[in-house]
Amino acid sequence: RCALFVGAGLSTGAGLPTWHGLMERIVRAATPFAASPKKLAELELDASRVRKDQRSVINPLSQVEIMRVFTRVLGRERCADLFGNGPGAIDLLNAFAYSNALDRVRKSSIQARELESLLAAGKFPELAGYCRDLLGRRRFHEQVRRELDFRGEIPEVHQAIVRTPYACIVTTNFDSLLEDAYVSWGDGSVPRAPTGAELGRQGTLLFDDTFFILKAHGDLDDESSIIFTSEDYRRVIHSNPAFQAMLTGILLRHAVLFVGYSLSDVNFRLLLDNQLTIFNEEVPPRYALMDGVGEVEREILWRTARLRVFGYEK
Repeated sequence: RCALFVGAGLSTGAGLPTWHGLMERIVRAATPFAASPKKLAELELDASRVRKDQRSVINPLSQVEIMRVFTRVLGRERCADLFGNGPGAIDLLNAFAYSNALDRVRKSSIQARELESLLAAGKFPELAGYCRDLLGRRRFHEQVRRELDFRGEIPEVHQAIVRTPYACIVTTNFDSLLEDAYVSWGDGSVPRAPTGAELGRQGTLLFDDTFFILKAHGDLDDESSIIFTSEDYRRVIHSNPAFQAMLTGILLRHAVLFVGYSLSDVNFRLLLDNQLTIFNEEVPPRYALMDGVGEVEREILWRTARLRVFGYEK
């Protein structure tokens, strides 16, 4: 009679990144030639000196000097990418190679600083949307797949989940760790695992009364199902009555346990609050395992969501 809600915190035991860690890596991929403020300032100062000495020369540095300057700022590997043979790479033989490389590093550095500000503010959907625009949809999805690629052993905590008779699991994770765990420690079959985007065709999901894993934010193997950006949230969640209806049904029919799950999503909190209002605070039990939660936050979560927190040290 209990539904388990699982977030990225559970997958970190397998070495996969948290949402913050994942977005941090994607920002680096989207701004590959970003330099630290100190390094960029040094590069700008060198450029102003060079221009002052040779203002009439289109490319004031030799190819060897250009490579030396940018290797000092970016390192050997990123410098090789900047002047490599791939698409968009700068041709060292081009008369404007130096100024083009300087512009590329300057632009990438400025974008990285701005994206890091969004990262620090926890604005992951907005950040993901901008990075997807920078990388293009195909490269963005490939990067996400690369960062969430898992080839190790499934953590023991997943075995404990399989051996507990949950009615269903709702997860915001893209990976297949839960499905793999049920294959390894369950009856050997892959459980039913619809994505949030598919719920319009899953009207009997609760009525069937069989175990399922709802991959609310999509599956890594189905790019169209993934909910990552603000645009995705609007398309798959906010404009999807089936999604709201299914979550409402799960929350009203089952006790709920949140593990490794972020409760910061405003819309989800509104759904919990709305149920309290409609049913005069008479709702099924709700529990959460959370780290570093103080008494004030515990009280707020109980008052606003009837959520009982089991805390542990961070």
